[in-house]
Amino acid sequence: MLDKLYKSLKEYTALKIYQYELVTALYMLEPWEKALFNSIVITGVILSAYTACTYAPQYGRAIMRGEIL
Repeated sequence: MLDKLYKSLKEYTALKIYQYELVTALYMLEPWEKALFNSIVITGVILSAYTACTYAPQYGRAIMRGEIL
């Protein structure tokens, strides 16, 4: 049972990685180019999450107070 779950999770993850590479055209890049591109994407996601967590609460409070229409 656990082996089957592990195998299906592994297949699902491999499929999603394959789809990501196809959509972003990473399949035609060399490994170092893939690593560079992925590090830029991850950095962008982390910075976006940080910005959202930092400024969204302030923006939400300003909307609730009626300061921003």
